[in-house]
Amino acid sequence: MLMKNSIFIIFLFFHILSFAQKRTDKYLHFKTDYYWDSTLYESVQDYYFKIENSKIIRKNYPVLIKFFSQIISKNPFGQKDSFYRDNLSSYPYNYIKKNNSIYLEYYDRQFNKSKLHKEYSLIKNDTVRFLAKKNSLDSKNGISVGGFSIFLERQKIFIGGSEISVYKFIEYHEEFVSHPYNYTAEIYLDTISLIPVKTVYSKYDYSTKQKSLYYSITYLDSKSNILTDYSNKKLEDLNLYKLTEKKWTEKQRTIFLNQSKDDIKLTNYLKCLLEQLDGTISFYDYERNFEFKRIIGGSKCE
Repeated sequence: MLMKNSIFIIFLFFHILSFAQKRTDKYLHFKTDYYWDSTLYESVQDYYFKIENSKIIRKNYPVLIKFFSQIISKNPFGQKDSFYRDNLSSYPYNYIKKNNSIYLEYYDRQFNKSKLHKEYSLIKNDTVRFLAKKNSLDSKNGISVGGFSIFLERQKIFIGGSEISVYKFIEYHEEFVSHPYNYTAEIYLDTISLIPVKTVYSKYDYSTKQKSLYYSITYLDSKSNILTDYSNKKLEDLNLYKLTEKKWTEKQRTIFLNQSKDDIKLTNYLKCLLEQLDGTISFYDYERNFEFKRIIGGSKCE
């Protein structure tokens, strides 16, 4: 009898401990690797999940971001930089499994109650349409939806040196911005916690549906019970790796020139521009580079 009571007490202790661990705030840190044609050109500490009361809250690291520079004297070093702190945070949500479906659970501010929205099916090749847009979860006018998901398989992957079991889905989306495009997201959900531990993003041309050579992989990199102090950190401190090669490959030069689409005048312009860009700035995401904009603005190419 004493033995049975002891076993019961031990079981109860671990049950309570397990429950307490689920209720403890934890921080899941995600890293994103950026690729072009399988070449890793940049790696950043991207964002983190704060797990609070079993809900996922996605947060940007509270680093300082340069806002503008103010010239305070004619001296070359006489400028004052102004910064703002990145405090972007998502509305809390979590995933729950019911039978052969996975739902996104969130608090609906329109009706002031908890609601479920179906996101994934666990039936192979089954499609779920009208996925919730997470940036609309806090709307008082109802959430926005779009895209669809397909369940591919259950598999095991390595995350942080550990093998875990995941559900693998693929999502299809359209973005109607100034330059519309399509993209897919391969989602890997931990089968136990239902937390997305890995996502592979690929982009497609809206008209031709051709897949871009740029893609990114975001994955769970580490966990912690406390958050590091970022009060004196800047955005560039989140950069983990950046390829600095400025000499363009023959393939990169060809892709750049092919933008002319047989327009002779544009081809000549691009050839002239290429001579200024190649060896001056890196090909990888060159359009985001301030030096690229300066070269374009001051170019003598016509």
